[in-house]
Amino acid sequence: MSKGMKVKLTLAAALSHHPVLLILDEITSGLDPVVRSDVLAVLREFVAQGRTSVFFSTHITSDLEKTADFVAFLHQGKLIFYESLKNLKENYILIQCSEEAFRQIGCRNRIASLCRNGVYQVLLRNSADSGAVPGQRRVPTLDDIMLLYIKGDVMP
Repeated sequence: MSKGMKVKLTLAAALSHHPVLLILDEITSGLDPVVRSDVLAVLREFVAQGRTSVFFSTHITSDLEKTADFVAFLHQGKLIFYESLKNLKENYILIQCSEEAFRQIGCRNRIASLCRNGVYQVLLRNSADSGAVPGQRRVPTLDDIMLLYIKGDVMP
């Protein structure tokens, strides 16, 4: 059996007991995109039936963005944040800007920042006044958020 087939069989066996909570570790790691999509679809269907939950760890943040309602981010044994995916998307903004614009941003609503090749990436709490912040803005991915929390200068 291929790795994907083994994962599907393991998942089927786990689901056959009709668990209320399913705890999985790196369930999609090493799978090709088609099998990964199938596994995630099974997990979404399992939760959609109601009164069930899936808790899974992964380094594949795109899987979380496709399936998670809540994200807990652990780094070096410490809980960095626990938020709904919806809140992360609505309450965080990523700004790419020059050093001059970075200085204008200052500390207001800043969570973390990182400079690479003279370009600053700044993670901000999205607020009414963050619209006035200069620079290219977009909704950050989970990868962006996690990278800035780990590699960036994090505000206390």
